[in-house]
Amino acid sequence: MSKEFTIEELSNYNTKKELFVAIRGYVYDVTGFLEDHPGGDEVLMDVAGQEATEAYDDAGHSEDADKTLDKFLIGRLNAPAGAGAGKTRNKGTVEVEMYTLKRW
Repeated sequence: MSKEFTIEELSNYNTKKELFVAIRGYVYDVTGFLEDHPGGDEVLMDVAGQEATEAYDDAGHSEDADKTLDKFLIGRLNAPAGAGAGKTRNKGTVEVEMYTLKRW
């Protein structure tokens, strides 16, 4: 994997014949997974040619899904900060109690 894609290049791969997505700064060619995707091909078509980290994480994918995704890795996304490249997957929840300090 040595190919770097810009957001503009990625956006060219948005059809059922060539479907790439970027997740957490990596680019995946999921064309061959369209028919096998458990959520249906429409889910992938909705994010075709795009940075899809938020959609991927919102779907609550399992570690098995992450391993499957790794099979389709083809490159890295060369994107500006804030475009999803630096986002990480939330694998848990932390509860925090908030206290208000009163001054006497």
